[in-house]
Amino acid sequence: MPEFLSPEWVTALDSAARDSVELRAATADIAATVQQVVPDAPNGAVHYHVTIDHGQVYVHAGPAESPDLTLLVDYDVARAINDGTTTAQLALASGRLKIKGGMASFVGHERALAAIGDIFGEIRATTTYREPPT
Repeated sequence: MPEFLSPEWVTALDSAARDSVELRAATADIAATVQQVVPDAPNGAVHYHVTIDHGQVYVHAGPAESPDLTLLVDYDVARAINDGTTTAQLALASGRLKIKGGMASFVGHERALAAIGDIFGEIRATTTYREPPT
């Protein structure tokens, strides 16, 4: 069971993305990179990014060279989004999720974004969490 935001967790996401025929089909018309930054993760700041390149989807640890979109979120909110106790939309509406960059690459591609979330569902179900330092 991978620990949330660990290198093993990112590797598990990457493997799921690369192996998914459904995801390739859903993202065939998209070329974009989304980066997530969690500055207060228990082991220090975490950056990882998802690169979508016309049907090929990769997840990598570390910052993206030039992301189209960056999501900045505190650990507790990132965890809640990952474990399903909140949504990114609610976090955004409450100001707890910040977005830098443009959404233009994703307009009209809601099905593809939902497919990405669906592919990672099995990993989310087995993810473990470390409590942040107090």
